[in-house]
Amino acid sequence: MRKFVSIVLAAACVTLFSFNCIAQEVDINQGIDLYNKATEAYNAKQYDQAIQYGNDAYKIAIDAGEEGAELKKNMETLIPQLYLGKANNLINEKNFDEAITAFEEAKTIAEKYNSANVKESINEAFPKLYMAKGVAGYEANDFDNAIAALTKAAEFDTNNSQIYLLQGASYLKKSDLDNAEQAFIKCAEVGTATNNETNVKNANAQLSTIYLLKAQDAMKNKKWNDVLTFADKSLEVNENLNGYKMKASAAMQLKKWDDVIAAYDKVVSMGTDKDKPTAYYYIAAAYQSKNNVNKACEFYKKIRTDATYKAHAEQAINALQCK
Repeated sequence: MRKFVSIVLAAACVTLFSFNCIAQEVDINQGIDLYNKATEAYNAKQYDQAIQYGNDAYKIAIDAGEEGAELKKNMETLIPQLYLGKANNLINEKNFDEAITAFEEAKTIAEKYNSANVKESINEAFPKLYMAKGVAGYEANDFDNAIAALTKAAEFDTNNSQIYLLQGASYLKKSDLDNAEQAFIKCAEVGTATNNETNVKNANAQLSTIYLLKAQDAMKNKKWNDVLTFADKSLEVNENLNGYKMKASAAMQLKKWDDVIAAYDKVVSMGTDKDKPTAYYYIAAAYQSKNNVNKACEFYKKIRTDATYKAHAEQAINALQCK
């Protein structure tokens, strides 16, 4: 009488019991021996050898007919676990390309033997595998491969905002602002839906930076409407001082005086004392353009002692006959 040894697997602990062999005792005992060798090889992380033993044991069980029924049943439980163990080990070794192949093979085996637990484990592993590959690519500055892996991860798991966050960061490293923008927008959407406030905050901060970069490019080409649009987008997702400064500059060029006043008022409240004289000067100029003499005088007076603006302020005060 031969007994099966126990094996501790990633997803389950499979313990087999003894067979009472009658007609084909030799064949069955050979199968049991191979089963035990498979478990021992598995525990020693000799996965290919374990798989070979497992498949050989299964063939013996099939050939044994009714006497091999119990061995057959147990091998159908064991063999998918052996393939899964090999795939998981390749992830641990960060051998991601071989791990992908191994998981695909494990998936085929799990379907063949109708192993629901292994199929579930594989479905859960795929997005993590591609995510891990994406992280490795990002850390190695291999942003193209990182993006490809993260795109694949998103196909398996559409509810993981971290995937889109890292994808956006990878595009940003490539200076691909448009694709980075879309990835961070998706991150914020998924993060909001899954209550991941940290990733939403991080995505919005990155979006704000992207819109500021686009505003800067538009400013170089004097496309003031675009500057205003991107500045507003930046401020919508993340209120920031530079966004208000850009908005104020664009509004000044477009003669949108109310926007100038509102934006520079934010600069005053959010900025430092060094920001105030410039803000006061342009607020005063905006009020002057609106023919609001009293408000223009109020702000010109705030900078009449400033080294940079005092000459302009005194000239305007005299011209407006400020009291």
